[in-house]
Amino acid sequence: MINITMNEDRESGSLSLKVEGHADSAEYGHDLVCAAVSTLTYTLAQAVMVANTEKKLKKRPRIKLEEGASHVIVKPKDGAYAELKHAYYVVGLGYSLLATNYPPFVGITLFGNPIEGNNITNESQA
Repeated sequence: MINITMNEDRESGSLSLKVEGHADSAEYGHDLVCAAVSTLTYTLAQAVMVANTEKKLKKRPRIKLEEGASHVIVKPKDGAYAELKHAYYVVGLGYSLLATNYPPFVGITLFGNPIEGNNITNESQA
């Protein structure tokens, strides 16, 4: 199972993402759940790197993207905090869709709230 934790530390002004484990929903190289989680994780990392390039961070972000263990930790400047939190939130929605549709393979805690279901399902997308 992939365990995803997204947090906000208001005291330090940081946002963090931690992704650990493997989905094991299919054989290696064919695991679509893993690929989806990886895509979302890399997307957030890229958004953080763009913010860093645009000098929107108080300090250099900590980014580790490895198989089975990744994290993205950022400390935005005050004027960019809402923008970066929104990026984390949108990526978190993607993770929550995966957790809803593939519960044996993905577990998520989004800003302190475990996600066990979501209002968006295949039936409500019509």
